[in-house]
Amino acid sequence: MVAGAGRRRLRRPAPAHPGPLHPVRRPRGRRRAVRGRGITGRASFAYWHWQYRTTYTEWRHPLVTLTCLAQDLAHPAADELLAWWARPKPLWKDPLRLLTHLGAPDEAKAAELWESVVSGAHDTGHLTTWVLLRARLDGAHPLHVAEKLTGEPGIRPYVLHRVLIGVADPAQPLWHYAIDPRSHGWWHRAQEVADNPTLSAEARAIGMKAAREHCVTRCPDQVRPPLAGGEVNAARAWLEARADRTAAD
Repeated sequence: MVAGAGRRRLRRPAPAHPGPLHPVRRPRGRRRAVRGRGITGRASFAYWHWQYRTTYTEWRHPLVTLTCLAQDLAHPAADELLAWWARPKPLWKDPLRLLTHLGAPDEAKAAELWESVVSGAHDTGHLTTWVLLRARLDGAHPLHVAEKLTGEPGIRPYVLHRVLIGVADPAQPLWHYAIDPRSHGWWHRAQEVADNPTLSAEARAIGMKAAREHCVTRCPDQVRPPLAGGEVNAARAWLEARADRTAAD
């Protein structure tokens, strides 16, 4: 070995598709720019430093969830978090601020959120949040709140159809408006909407359309996690039993 030369350290190659919490290295300048003090500073840094595969697929941003939870529990951190959301920077959080209104909801929050929904502004979960918020205030199931919005001026049918399916399980809503035909969650919720006897025929037709377009029977090998043979057969039997049902346009 040449004098002064050390062993070369072998680096493990990064996976082609990082997992939900796989760290992604950023330029040092970016790290210094977003590092701050306190809980919100660390969370802001985490937003840039970590890549979440499902952040905008079926989950809200972690800080939105944290803020809602802190408000519901009347936790001392709620005031600090709300003050951070009210600041003008960083700019990425501005369109997400209204999503925190789901925590400790009231009529004032509902009115501000509704104004954004019907304004035509870019919707990153605002209608879903309003439906869940209104349902909490009225003591109703979110499906019935969403159903009443059919034909409402300012509400795009494309978005409303996704919200109707996404809030079928209010304990775990699906926040993204692009239906994933490979997702178990969308399949089960589409079934729930299609078979819910308390919904109108029009609302049930929306669930029927989403179920028929799902990959569970058309290309089950694309569904993740993989389906068992019994699940595919059950899905086909379910669809065949409803072959005469009308689906939404």
